[in-house]
Amino acid sequence: MQKVSVLGAGMVGSAIARDLSKNFDVTVYDINKENLEIIKKHNISTVQTDLSISKSIKDSIKDADFVVNAMPGFLGFNTLKNIIENKKML
Repeated sequence: MQKVSVLGAGMVGSAIARDLSKNFDVTVYDINKENLEIIKKHNISTVQTDLSISKSIKDSIKDADFVVNAMPGFLGFNTLKNIIENKKML
């Protein structure tokens, strides 16, 4: 099964993760423990990490076939730049 990394566990990221988890192996990455706990209830893997750090982004997407950038606007550009630099599909 193809792996998808969803970066961001807010309203948008969690909705995307729930939909994708029907057909993909999804892992959600975020710093917010409470949001990750909600997603875990849907049997989706989660990892608590600080995605404002480039190395954290790189580590979060290294095994993914696809990446979903669901980060807020102020972090989204840097996140997108890291995804592209690591040659991952969006």
